[in-house]
Order: sequence, then structure tokens, then C-alpha cells
Amino acid sequence: MITSTHLFIGAAIGKATGNLFLTIPLAFVSHFLLDAIPHYNPKQVKSYLEKGLRGVDKKDLLLKSIEPLIGISIISYAIYVQSELALVMSLGALFGWLPDLFVFLEWKFNGNSGIIRKIETYYHKHTKSFFLGIVPQIIISILALLYLF
Repeated sequence: MITSTHLFIGAAIGKATGNLFLTIPLAFVSHFLLDAIPHYNPKQVKSYLEKGLRGVDKKDLLLKSIEPLIGISIISYAIYVQSELALVMSLGALFGWLPDLFVFLEWKFNGNSGIIRKIETYYHKHTKSFFLGIVPQIIISILALLYLF
């Protein structure tokens, strides 16, 4: 799933439960449940693993950074307008996305051998079709945003 979908669902879980002790594990597990839905997933930024941040394809990096930044901006606004739930929604968004950070760190420093990567690979379902892979993410994101706002 794209970053925004994980952020939106995690924050929605935080809003729905209003409870940190429920939000954190539910948001974390939601990440794997969402990734089990066949979806489009962008590839890693070209040349990052081989050359590091200085050697990446700058256009590719920019394009792949736009979606997460938009998602973070939308979630930040949702949290701002519902300030009484700010902490629980913020932690929901964070823990909904956290497995992707773990996968990235394992990929960057250990290749593909980490435990989170193995769990992620087991549940992760991709589709080759961009259209068929992005539509479920858009629908899920819209439903989460309707709930959040």
C-alpha cells in the first residue's frame, strides 16, 4: 500500500478507539491486513541502495516523495482539527506506517533477511496492473478520510 493509506487507516483507528493501548497494536496489525489486499506498490528509488542518497535518480526521488508528503499533510490537518484526539490519532498513523520503516531499515542495512521483511513478504500481495492496484487504495483512503473528517 502507499504510505498515505497506512497513515489514514492508522489515524482512523486512533479516532475510533480513542485509546492508546488499543490503537497502537491495532494500527500496527492493520498495516499487514492492508498489505494483504492486492495493490500497486511503487519500486524503490533508482540507485539508492547502490549509491546512497547522493547518487539517486533525483526525479525519481522527488516523484516518490510527493505522495507521502501529501498524506502527512492531510493527516496533520486532520489531527489539528481534532486536537482532543491528537495523540491517539498521531500514534495510530505512526504505528500504521511503522512496519514500512522497519522494512526499509532492514533492506538498507541487512538486505532482505530481517524478521519484519519476512512477515511483510508473507502477507504482501501486489498486482502488476497499476489501475487495479491503485483503485483499492483510493477507495480505502477515501473511506478513512470520510471517517476522519
